[in-house]
Amino acid sequence: MTVRELFVAMGFKVDDASLNNVEDKISSVKSFAAKALGAIGIGFSLTQMNALAEEFNGINDQIKSATNGLGEQKEIQEKIMKSANDTKMSYADTAKVVGALVQENKELFGNVDEAIAFNDALTKTFKVAGKSNEEIAGLMEAVNKSFAKGKVDTETLNQLMERSPEAVEFLNRQLGSTTDQLEQMAADGRISLADLKDAFILNADEIDAKFGGLDYSISDSLLNIRNRWGYWLDDINSGIGLTRTLAKYMTRAFDTVMNGLNKARDIAVKVVD
Repeated sequence: MTVRELFVAMGFKVDDASLNNVEDKISSVKSFAAKALGAIGIGFSLTQMNALAEEFNGINDQIKSATNGLGEQKEIQEKIMKSANDTKMSYADTAKVVGALVQENKELFGNVDEAIAFNDALTKTFKVAGKSNEEIAGLMEAVNKSFAKGKVDTETLNQLMERSPEAVEFLNRQLGSTTDQLEQMAADGRISLADLKDAFILNADEIDAKFGGLDYSISDSLLNIRNRWGYWLDDINSGIGLTRTLAKYMTRAFDTVMNGLNKARDIAVKVVD
């Protein structure tokens, strides 16, 4: 039903000029939505849905490998999904960070909830500082390297000083140090991973308050949609084999059509003979 038909059915008088304007705007919005969703990898063809389902299936396999023995997988995945959407990040990036934290630091992050809390506080700090998702992914990788090494070294600290003074401020607050002192402490290996963790966890309320003041952009909304759409596709595909089922029906339908064409060909050949 078109907008025009809907208005007529509801008993409204239709002004053609106004209605054309409305239809043009709706058409523009639909066009923008299609382009925007396509730009972030959301498509509705069988091939596109299957590709997205496989992508998210791979992410969930990584989560399972990293968090094995830490709880029920479905619950863990849903927690990571919530974290991704709460911090306006991709499911893949969030899963990578949380998985690395629980794998490399079982003493500091004994469960997924603790890793998510740290990820959220640090990610939101970077978001408040105006960092892009790509920049945040790089910074989180640098922080994870410190956890892998067992200490906050000068390489990680230099990255934070150069790209996120806000994070350094929380670290100084935690240690009661100045930035100059912080550099020396990093060089001496005197900044523990517990200090790094607490610098953000203990200031989570302040970080949340600042993060809550940020605008929610169209890009944030589209990323949220992609996270949830990809996750749902993998879930439904894993459960009932949606794309496999559709593929079978398509094959059967094509076989039926080809059988019909073959019969038509045979009849045509007999007629000619």
